[in-house]
Amino acid sequence: MYKKIFITILFTILYLSTFCQVDYPQNYFRSPFDIKLYMSGSFGELRSNHFHSGIDIRTQGVEGKKLFAIADGYISRINISAWGYGYALYITHSNGYISVYGHMQKYNDAIEKYVKEKQYERQEFAMNLYPNPDEFPLNKGDFIGLSGNSGYSFGPHLHFEIRNKDDEPIDPLLFGFSILDNVKPKFKKLAIYPANDSCYVNKQNKKKIIDVSGSNGKYRISQIIKVQGSIYFGIEAYDYLNFVGSQNAVNEVQLFVDDVLYYHHKLESFSFYNSRAINSLVDYKERITSSSRIQRAYIEPNNKLSIYKHSKNNGVVIFNDNNTHDVKYVIKDSHGNKSVLEFTVKSVLKEKNKEKIPLDYQMLMSYKNENIFMKDEIRIMIHKHCLFDNLYFTLDSKPIVRGIYSDIYIVHNEFTPLNRKITISIDGKKVPDSLKQKAIIMRKDFKGKRYSEGGRWLNGFLTIKSKYFGKFYITTDETSPVIKAINIHKNARMGNLKTIEFKVIDNLSGIKEYNGFVDGEWILFKYEGKNNRIYYDFDDRIGKGKHKLLFQVTDAVGNMAEFETDFYY
Repeated sequence: MYKKIFITILFTILYLSTFCQVDYPQNYFRSPFDIKLYMSGSFGELRSNHFHSGIDIRTQGVEGKKLFAIADGYISRINISAWGYGYALYITHSNGYISVYGHMQKYNDAIEKYVKEKQYERQEFAMNLYPNPDEFPLNKGDFIGLSGNSGYSFGPHLHFEIRNKDDEPIDPLLFGFSILDNVKPKFKKLAIYPANDSCYVNKQNKKKIIDVSGSNGKYRISQIIKVQGSIYFGIEAYDYLNFVGSQNAVNEVQLFVDDVLYYHHKLESFSFYNSRAINSLVDYKERITSSSRIQRAYIEPNNKLSIYKHSKNNGVVIFNDNNTHDVKYVIKDSHGNKSVLEFTVKSVLKEKNKEKIPLDYQMLMSYKNENIFMKDEIRIMIHKHCLFDNLYFTLDSKPIVRGIYSDIYIVHNEFTPLNRKITISIDGKKVPDSLKQKAIIMRKDFKGKRYSEGGRWLNGFLTIKSKYFGKFYITTDETSPVIKAINIHKNARMGNLKTIEFKVIDNLSGIKEYNGFVDGEWILFKYEGKNNRIYYDFDDRIGKGKHKLLFQVTDAVGNMAEFETDFYY
């Protein structure tokens, strides 16, 4: 009797801890704006290599909308970058939550003064500051700055987050913000995958992608798909909002086979540390080749995302009979709007075929262990937990071509995602001593686009840490950056202008640093990475009269470009 009661209580606790939502405070936070809220991006969107960690709030197509503290607290972090969130503020609130405001145009006067003093003190534009709690205390509704389009943003909006005390982002809509949404999410595609080489979909050992039709929450695929062996599924699906045409994230996904729940994930929070595992959730090859965001109902062994609520056999369904089976997907958005996709598969008896092993692999690598591969002039270290699953690792190479100082090494294939950075070292003996400081390792993708991975010399090998498989080789960067003056020239009269502007481009290794000096004194040039714009806002540091400007830009291997001129203000 007592044993039964204990088991019942234990099961109830486990069920509640797994499926019940945390109670987030309602009506505690006010809106960050005094305008009606409309979203252009939702929490958990499947971005390149990461989940979207907040919501994007529209600002009526303009910059400069007033922003307010959503509750009492203090400014705990100020971050300025040419990329990412651009001008960003972090506020720690009295209840332990943290709000984040990204892509701002500017801060309020007190914060602007504090930041500018730090920038001149350090002679740097980019800042990551952690003020003391008593430096910038805030009351709910206090003005903190203006919305903008800074950082890696391509239209005026506010990137807005709420994080818990562990710095994990949570869907802001769970806190009761008033945003109208009665639109049901939509299915776009269904994908069906053989789990290994001895399993089949419609008699073929390759995935099958099918366009989905339907509306108003009801979707169905009329054709019956034949399956054999271990199979898993995936969907491309999106949420939509009232009055907004953008495709947003589906918050919750469930997969049932014959009414048995095989897979369930819910995106209400996640850890930044594991965010790159999004590349295991999605069909990574489809994402980088066709931009499709197919999310798989399959959990690889080293996928540690916290979004998974339930799975049976990690989402893999074994079909090994002659029966038909009903499959159902249920998806929901953050407001609970629901859509259902139903279809039927016909199971075919599986022949007793052994799983095929690739013939051209060099090494079987374990995701649990450190893997070291050495061949000819290349060394590769794949550390613990870099892989999402065990891997039949391959390596190929192509001979040296003009302008390259190593073979071109094809390290596995770029359609396999990595969870953490791997170490790649290439012998640099073919690099002339006079060029060693200019040497970098380049990565080339399947489209032929090149990326500088940098590199440092270790025992004669040029070494990098990379987040990608792909083609790697050593080359040199001997070309200085290009400085294009936008609005200044020799003896220019700048009195009626607000800025001095340059456009700066580098061909290979990338811009490392830049500095501007007027009459020998450092001045603050700001950097917009998305359009290669670097500019100085005139202030009281420049008096009337004639001045001498020196502007310098250096790339990652030390090549420098300079622009020097006199001007009048």
